[in-house]
Amino acid sequence: MTEQEVTDFLATQVRAWQQGQTEPIAQAFAAQGVFLAPGFSAIGPQQIATAAADYFKHYHKLKVQVRHIWIQEQRVALEWDWSDTKIDSGETITTREAVMIDFDQAGKVLEWREYFSREKPTPSLEQVVPSQTLNIMG
Repeated sequence: MTEQEVTDFLATQVRAWQQGQTEPIAQAFAAQGVFLAPGFSAIGPQQIATAAADYFKHYHKLKVQVRHIWIQEQRVALEWDWSDTKIDSGETITTREAVMIDFDQAGKVLEWREYFSREKPTPSLEQVVPSQTLNIMG
């Protein structure tokens, strides 16, 4: 996939999640496409649409900031910050996520794998490594 195709795909997906639209989310997947996240899996567009609809019952005010994208033929890896608000409590959670996406030749998602933890909010990089020049070469 080209950089433009990936950018367009991600923009469509993010917009669909932000606007609560299950159809564009589900239509991006192949007939047996798999969506995997910690503690969750769905196979095929119908299960994925149902899972997205369930997400929209519990979360809103989604914001996504893409940090990095790597493209290798039909495989995309990305890192983004996903921020959403729980409808029942108003709590906003920001999670740094890694996502791996494998596409078929038609550009449909074969497998979407997310890696993250919602155990506690992800600290910013500045909190983990203070802004300073580190000499790692000795």
